[in-house]
Amino acid sequence: MCMNSSVKSVGIFISVAAALVAILCCVFLCAAQPAPDAFAANAEGEYTFEADYSKLDVPYNAKQQPISVTVKQNGVALAEDAYTVTYTCPELEDYASGSTAAPVKAAAYSAVVSVNGVSGEGTFAEYEYVISPKPLELEVSGSSSYAYNGASFSRNVSPLGICAGDENAVNVIVTYTGAFHSLAAGERPVEADTYAMSFSVDNPNYKVGSVTDSSGEKSLTITKRTLVAKADDVSVTEGREPALTVTVTGFVNNEDVSVIDEMPSVRTTATEVGVHTVTPYGGKADNYDFTYEPGTLTINSRTASGSVESSAVTIAFEGVFAPNTSYTGRIIDTDGEEGKNIDDTVNKYRMANFTATPEHIFAISAVSGGMRQDSLKEGEEGRIEYATLTFHNVTLDSSKEYFIVFMDSQGGVTKITNYEYVNGTLKFNAYAAEGTVIVYRDSQTLIVWMIIAGAVVLFFILLLIASKVSYYNDKKDLEAAKRRRKKNKSGYRW
Repeated sequence: MCMNSSVKSVGIFISVAAALVAILCCVFLCAAQPAPDAFAANAEGEYTFEADYSKLDVPYNAKQQPISVTVKQNGVALAEDAYTVTYTCPELEDYASGSTAAPVKAAAYSAVVSVNGVSGEGTFAEYEYVISPKPLELEVSGSSSYAYNGASFSRNVSPLGICAGDENAVNVIVTYTGAFHSLAAGERPVEADTYAMSFSVDNPNYKVGSVTDSSGEKSLTITKRTLVAKADDVSVTEGREPALTVTVTGFVNNEDVSVIDEMPSVRTTATEVGVHTVTPYGGKADNYDFTYEPGTLTINSRTASGSVESSAVTIAFEGVFAPNTSYTGRIIDTDGEEGKNIDDTVNKYRMANFTATPEHIFAISAVSGGMRQDSLKEGEEGRIEYATLTFHNVTLDSSKEYFIVFMDSQGGVTKITNYEYVNGTLKFNAYAAEGTVIVYRDSQTLIVWMIIAGAVVLFFILLLIASKVSYYNDKKDLEAAKRRRKKNKSGYRW
């Protein structure tokens, strides 16, 4: 009896323990795997709302996409017409106040699912429902490098994955950002630079996904053009500062030196007589680089060789710039006759008072050959007619007019306006083969004309003033005569 009783007690204990274990397992399973619905049933457990959370964020596909949800009443699924889904999106005009039409556009919606005709707690559920922009794959193609030519450049960008019906509604916008130039979205680059490319689309239903580039760079480079900077060939007389200049060629798009920020320069330290090579350097321009070509600087000796036509006489011309030196002599007119006072010559050709700066002054002497000036061509009266002098290595500007003063060794002064100058050779006729030659640009003529013009203007001003004075004097006389007549005291006999 006792043994049977003990056995029964043990069986009861085991049964109770097994029941407790079963209850704990159920509780654990229920806690580890909650139901997928967002809202619990009402107090009586009549309605439940079960949404597929994996489908609450779906990509745009250009079609209506209703939310995936199941409504049950006491565990039995209701038909779709037994409940209503209302979608609300403040950013979209059609859904700002709510709509029961399944949405198409990419946006974040509030989706409220409610049992038809029933209200109160547990009869509806609200979900955040998102249609995300569809990512597009972009393919970048075309050349990634161009040479500057003043026009704009771009690369081809092709979007892949656009939904049917949207082919003409999606545009890819490229933004080019250079190291020195930042452009607005969609603007194509012109200036030389390396531009990184970034992308966007103008349709909110799409976004940029992956980007592939055949060049692998996702960039566009516009390289600078090359200009040729050549040093100009220049000749200068020994002791003078050369005006070194550079000529630049190779522009595109009808551009010129105005687009150069800093012109190439050329310098030299050469001072010796001879031909020297000078090469440009430097220079800055936004769209151009430079290559350099040398030029020549010819420094001519201040001692030049010369000759007298049809004569064996050799003449040495030594260039001497002596602005404070006075040269005196008599003036000889175009016929070789003496004329004017010697004082006029002294004043006119005293270099301290000279109005023009001489380009060259040469002292001339016959140093060999045996012929003297009186052996040169003679006129009928036995006087010297002329000698043709030729100077070599003389630097003049062919675009300017020069005058030459020749003063012979006996003081005769002649102003020569007819001369020939070609490639450094100066040639003219003089009345002697010895003396001093002064080459200058004449500024006296302009001064004379300015003085004449001023005198004429002054004359007319004085004439006007005189006429005005005469007019007022006559007027005063007439008024005085009228007053005397009224008083019968006129001094005139009529």
